Amino acid sequence: MNILFILNGPTTNRGCEAILLSTADLLREIFPDAHFINSSTRDARVWSEPYLRNTEIRHRCNPEPLSLSGVVWQFNKRIRRRAHYFENFLPWADYVFSLGGDTYSLDYGTVGEYFRANERVLASGKKLVIWGASIGPFSADPETERYAAEHLKQVHLIVARERRTVDYLASIGVADNVVLMPDPAFSLTSEQVELPDEIERMLSGGAIGVNLSPLLARYRGGREGWLRDAADWITALIHATDRPILLIPHVFKAGNDDQEFLGDVLSRIAGSNERVALLQGRSMSSRQLKRVISRLACFVGARTHATIAAFSASVPTLSIGYSIKARGINEDFFGHDGWVVDHKNLDAPLFVSKIVKLLSEKDDITRKMRERNSVYKIYPEKARSILSV
Repeated sequence: MNILFILNGPTTNRGCEAILLSTADLLREIFPDAHFINSSTRDARVWSEPYLRNTEIRHRCNPEPLSLSGVVWQFNKRIRRRAHYFENFLPWADYVFSLGGDTYSLDYGTVGEYFRANERVLASGKKLVIWGASIGPFSADPETERYAAEHLKQVHLIVARERRTVDYLASIGVADNVVLMPDPAFSLTSEQVELPDEIERMLSGGAIGVNLSPLLARYRGGREGWLRDAADWITALIHATDRPILLIPHVFKAGNDDQEFLGDVLSRIAGSNERVALLQGRSMSSRQLKRVISRLACFVGARTHATIAAFSASVPTLSIGYSIKARGINEDFFGHDGWVVDHKNLDAPLFVSKIVKLLSEKDDITRKMRERNSVYKIYPEKARSILSV
């Protein structure tokens, strides 16, 4: 079984890494003799990190333009009409997995690129699986919605990660090739990591974990306004509780770097309060970050896969939603949307009150999350059966 992964983001986003690693883990369990090529976006980390540079996943990501591979790719684009680097590996593949997330949406303005990439796979006659995705809605753009309705019917299999996607696709006539399964990162295994003494003390003292994303600046009046709001939220939390507060980055991409943003937030907190610290997560894997998150008393996160790490570890979690995916995942996991707040409605008092409520109901929420996690995952036997369709 030869499986080609395409269209995933770089591993500087540990959510993209979590999808890649958990998917490979699952498929290896289903198909022990499986071979994988990861041909995602340009990603230098896959060569520099030992845990990614392994023999089980061969990384053939988009090359640097001036490298030898990049020059050959430009030749293939012009002479052989190969629009995407992953097309070099299509003849080898039995299945092509377009790895999940929310890229099939209008949120980032790139959905057309993903549809065009899919068309190249479909034209090759290979089986295309859209895996672990939130899709749509495209109702704000009727032309895109009409195209999507026809295009998505041609895909071999769509594995949607939340019910809202399934219902939306059904509403535009895409149903026969759609199945519902949790995001694959719910199954990501964690890994022990050595931490500084300060962080160990905070975790042992029942720390509150906070992940805030610079991405929200686009919705909250720019970076300066968002930095001011975020610092106000953390300051309010300091006054409302006596617990340590650990700022946890999950994306380390240039121009969209949680660690850089959270460091700036920390510098704006009056007196750099000793109960607040920033986890230096840039050298950590998605598995190691999940281990840290699993040790928190509660967690509040803007990055979807940071919250999924907390959900799957049964850590009481508040999601800061800036797209439909957060509400859909929360509804499927908790059975309600009480623990997700739209960023537009969030201010310091609401931020604090929600976290205080999480802590006051911690034992009951944790018990319910553990019950849910006993069944809320991708079962290998189900995945095997749907892939053989």
